[in-house]
Amino acid sequence: MFPMARNPTPRGASQAISDRLRELREQHELTQHEAAEIAGLKDKQYWSLENARSAPSVESILRLSKHYRVSLDDLVGA
Repeated sequence: MFPMARNPTPRGASQAISDRLRELREQHELTQHEAAEIAGLKDKQYWSLENARSAPSVESILRLSKHYRVSLDDLVGA
């Protein structure tokens, strides 16, 4: 597993990704714990993603986009 990156994106981009992660998780009726397991992260790491405290790794974004069946562009707001 790749380590999570620490704030490599501008705050606005990080917040947009965080908002999208929360939106998709809620649409799929998952808890943060369940989403963390899907992403291959610990609960606290996933919480940090949804609260724009850290940026997701490529691996975790790929896992989540596959689970949610959305493109990477849709997930990261590109």
